[in-house]
Amino acid sequence: MAYPGFYFDGESTIPCRIIRMGARNSTIELDGVRTLVPTEQVERTECVANEERNLTELILPITPLEMLYRELRELRGSKDARFEATQSRLTRRHGATDAIFLAELFRRSVEHAKSYRNVAEDFCPDRPDREVSEDRQESRYARQLVQFMYATEKIKINSLTMKFVDYEVFPFRTTRSCTERGVPATTAGSGGMDMLLSVTPKTDIPTVGEIKANTEDVGPTFALIQSLMYAAHIATPNQFERLARCYPTLFGNFEKDRPSVGVAIILESEQECLPKDLAYAQTIATFLVKSAAAPQISAIRFIESTNVNGFRWRMVHEALRE
Repeated sequence: MAYPGFYFDGESTIPCRIIRMGARNSTIELDGVRTLVPTEQVERTECVANEERNLTELILPITPLEMLYRELRELRGSKDARFEATQSRLTRRHGATDAIFLAELFRRSVEHAKSYRNVAEDFCPDRPDREVSEDRQESRYARQLVQFMYATEKIKINSLTMKFVDYEVFPFRTTRSCTERGVPATTAGSGGMDMLLSVTPKTDIPTVGEIKANTEDVGPTFALIQSLMYAAHIATPNQFERLARCYPTLFGNFEKDRPSVGVAIILESEQECLPKDLAYAQTIATFLVKSAAAPQISAIRFIESTNVNGFRWRMVHEALRE
């Protein structure tokens, strides 16, 4: 979807067609030629923008899983201390606890996300080159893994084929929008999933790829909750329509009314994880893929990918919906 607007070239204001607007750069069309320009030099025609965009595009939802994730992200201390605090928040509840609690949060998050529609938006901001840069702020391991996945056509793990689709993917990304709390969406603070993957046991399944390096102070349980948040955000008919538009080769033939998503938590080293943290996360994952509250989750996998003379892949745990 393109919008009429104006482009200021430093000397004069020129009518243009706006193809996409990003936080920093936008794609516009001048005299039939598309070009990338700084967003601060572009302005949409307000009357058209208001007609075309409604509240389902302008106000980003804050889901229950996102609220839990934000709470857990504020925890401090060692890996052990942060895991104990996370487990405490999941068990010291009146009524539903642990996996039952997370399954219900997932269900409510999907329901809350269903009304949100930003199909015309790309999943990532406009960039002259989507190649992974050395400037990324993640750990050295995470950066190298994303670079490797970007450059590799597919990865084989047992009977699975895992393909890289994109990185730094934010399902609710919408230019010039705000959250339900009224703050600009650029300050929402939930970031984006490390990687969007396609995992092919039989068909291409959109999969949230979350990387956990040894140097991080959070472990597999935190990574699982973070991944579930993004899985809930993407497991809606509107987002599947968007996936088909943005990545037609892989996801163009999906039934958007029956979303199915996967989760892949990639560990730098299983040995560096707290055993009780990893075991707890695996127990929750096994419950979730069997839960009627989370029918959109097709699989949750914990995969070790150690970078020793090249990445070596090993399935640590695989929970599948039957």
